[in-house]
Amino acid sequence: MLRSGVVFSGIAACIVIALGCGTDKPGSTGSDTIPEGLPDAFSETTGADSPDSGHPAWAFDHPWTDGEFIRDEHGRVLTLRGVNVSNASKGAPFMPKWLGPESFQTIARAGFNVVRFLVFWEAVEPNEGEYDEDYLDRVEQAVDWAGEAGVRVLIDMHQDVWGRKYHEDGAPVWATMDDDIPFNPSGQWWLGYTQPAVIRAFDSFWDNRDGLRDKFVAMWTHVAKRFATNATVIGYDVFNEPFQGSFGSDEDFCEQGLNPLYDALIEAIRAVDTRHILFLEPSILTSIGTESCVAPSVTDGVVLAPHFYDPLAKIDWNYDLDPSRIEQAFTAFSASAARIGVPWFLGEWGFSISGKGSAEYYLDHMRLLDGGFVNWACYGFDKGGGMSLMGADGAPKWNLDILTRVFPRSVAGRPLDLREEEDGTVVFDFEPWPWVEAPTEVFVPDSRYPSGFRASFPAGEASQNSVPGGTLVTLRPEPRDPPGQARLTIEPVAPPSRFGLSSHVSTSDSAARSQELALDAEAGLRLIRRDFSWSHIEPAPGEFVFGGYDAVVDEAAGLGIEVLGLLDYGNPWAYGSPGNDSTLDPDAFAAFAGECADHFKGRVRYWEVWNEENIDRFWKPQPDPGAYGRLLKAASTAIRDRCPDCRVLFGGLAPGYMPGPYWLWGFLDLVYKAHPDLNRYFDILAIHPYTAAQMAAPEDDPMFGSLPQAIASARHILWAHGAAKPIWITEIGWPAAPEPPAGPMDKPLPNVSLDDQARFLVRGAVLAASAGVAATLLYTTFDGSALPYPTSEDFFGILQYDPDPASDPGPEKKPSWHAVRTMTGLLAGRPYVGAVTTSTPGVTAHRFGPSADSDEDMIVAWSPGTSKTTVKVLSHNGPPIVTGISGTPLSVQDAGDGFVVPVGPDPCYMMGKLSIQ
Repeated sequence: MLRSGVVFSGIAACIVIALGCGTDKPGSTGSDTIPEGLPDAFSETTGADSPDSGHPAWAFDHPWTDGEFIRDEHGRVLTLRGVNVSNASKGAPFMPKWLGPESFQTIARAGFNVVRFLVFWEAVEPNEGEYDEDYLDRVEQAVDWAGEAGVRVLIDMHQDVWGRKYHEDGAPVWATMDDDIPFNPSGQWWLGYTQPAVIRAFDSFWDNRDGLRDKFVAMWTHVAKRFATNATVIGYDVFNEPFQGSFGSDEDFCEQGLNPLYDALIEAIRAVDTRHILFLEPSILTSIGTESCVAPSVTDGVVLAPHFYDPLAKIDWNYDLDPSRIEQAFTAFSASAARIGVPWFLGEWGFSISGKGSAEYYLDHMRLLDGGFVNWACYGFDKGGGMSLMGADGAPKWNLDILTRVFPRSVAGRPLDLREEEDGTVVFDFEPWPWVEAPTEVFVPDSRYPSGFRASFPAGEASQNSVPGGTLVTLRPEPRDPPGQARLTIEPVAPPSRFGLSSHVSTSDSAARSQELALDAEAGLRLIRRDFSWSHIEPAPGEFVFGGYDAVVDEAAGLGIEVLGLLDYGNPWAYGSPGNDSTLDPDAFAAFAGECADHFKGRVRYWEVWNEENIDRFWKPQPDPGAYGRLLKAASTAIRDRCPDCRVLFGGLAPGYMPGPYWLWGFLDLVYKAHPDLNRYFDILAIHPYTAAQMAAPEDDPMFGSLPQAIASARHILWAHGAAKPIWITEIGWPAAPEPPAGPMDKPLPNVSLDDQARFLVRGAVLAASAGVAATLLYTTFDGSALPYPTSEDFFGILQYDPDPASDPGPEKKPSWHAVRTMTGLLAGRPYVGAVTTSTPGVTAHRFGPSADSDEDMIVAWSPGTSKTTVKVLSHNGPPIVTGISGTPLSVQDAGDGFVVPVGPDPCYMMGKLSIQ
């Protein structure tokens, strides 16, 4: 075989740093006709022809390609979005130990519909001519797990730096022909490609030395025969990141090495498997974003599958926010695919989340991938690792949130445009093909729209069905001639205020009601939670009395306050056994819930079903997961029937202080086990993460860890049961009295100081935002009357008890009221950005972004405990504006190279273009 170069050049060695794993829209040729030369599995159906189109409807028993798009079994354009699974399989036993059915369920919940599943020549054929069927059985089991989760599988024959002999993965040692040239490992894995031994091993393969390439083809034939009829497998990625060895140019490599391999593989695989798509990768060097010279002799059922890692960004994991290189790469890949007449699939891309500009890197990719309707698989699905979507504990990382987006899974027509506006609205345009019977299906993730969404489809009928992780919007356009263009708009429902209050505002005393609501509004609280008592509203079956509740809702609305309705508790006439909440008639409770939803339609949009049903104080005589699940399902169905725009909250869970099945959020897990279809019946999970004895600080709870850890525990249970639902805190607080109160027998009651209550409420709300909580409702407005003797619950208010709301002066405002007013005034409307790392020990800081009234950020900082310290702040626009916990300005010291800001247990707010040393 001729070589125009005998060594891997220094220039190429510099390029390899951009290599893999560790846009223009597609063309417009021929997608509205049935391609010629399809396999026998294709058949025309009858009775579905468009009267004037001349196009028959079609049916197919597997996905296929038409030269421009990947099509599904019904002829729809298939959009593939997925992940690589997995880097952890690159060593024996070549399968992650943690991989199981739940792994693929997690993948499905993110909306992904494909995995690029890594397999290895060395695992398939550890000894020459001997295939490891046990390994292939494990692969097949993983494929089955994926299929059960509704995820397709692309089997990828993976290699990095040729194989095991060079401390990487891929080819078995027996297939490594390097003439015993020494291999000297270096600190960077990719530099292995520059080693003469590795170059010689690749040359031996491309030269088919001793029939080595033929043996690779035979191995692939064996694998393809094993999966030939597997409906979950969508295709085969036949060679990961082919390296050119000593070929001096990509053109020579394609002509003499790569294209002959692909022609041989296509012929051999097609002899045993006619249903699966073959994904062909260009040279590894095209991973920097250049055009490819791959040109197989056969293109039916073929997809071009390049990778892209921004070469400049990956050098030091520093993205310069310039998307032009991404645009150029996608343009090059599109041109390469169009040249040979095949679709393309971005088989690998990603970035280390610890790298600078990592969020922007993912966002710029998604904007261009969406706009070009590119099929892709991100790298990768592992537990831990800089580029992984999952943490070492299996919890999703923030980059998974960026990838979890609205997208059309299957389009019965030509996709035209997909874009997301700044406010979260998604617009999808397509040209329907009336000769395709199956509907267009668009995935809308729950995590993208925590307050819900509205789907608008003027061109026809749109229906919604719950699926793992979100909603599938099904579109059936009205027949039109010519078809024209159809548009789906997904519009987010405006979220509630981030900060609110769980209140007992009066339904009977107008003076008390007006006083409380006015003080709530003055404190900047725009969301209150109020009990809607079943026994009060429906004193007799079918007899509904809403008077006082109407007054609360309407008066609150007049002050700009939204009401969250809490549907509780029992009703004497609805019990099967008096006092036993498990014997309540679910249908009767559902009728009450539905009537409330209908009566307050347009005024109340959030309904929480019961309160702390996991403790015996509120579900008597003892918690009952099965019974509560039945009540929730019945109520949810009635609410949605009467008010489709309403959202249902799973009743706020108490932490559950005693170890056992209800410990922390264990009750939620038990309700799921009693009702596996539970995800269909609630939109938001409500929790009450009170700390131990309502006295521990939110950062340091001896029972549950920090507040973010407690929230993460709830999210883990949701994910374990297929939900990516938003979490709200509908109660959290700390009791504080002017003097430590004494309870029965003069024993001191649990109590924090007035100052600690203020500190903890603010710090807790900020930490909740950092943990992804969409709304935090503090408990409560007023202290109790403390009669006949005080309890801790009498002192949770941010205002002291007022025995006469109609007289002056009004109630005394506790330090916590002033702290809450400052917090809402400075943080309301600002999106949470992230934690701020400081070099000062013990300082916690979090950044919130610009608001509608200010284009500057806000940093909230404090030092837990009682110690005070300072931090140095770098400002790009003059001295920072620093505000204390109660709204008073704080002075800063100009240090010449920055500003010194005092920080202590009271949170302070710093506004400006700031960074903290």
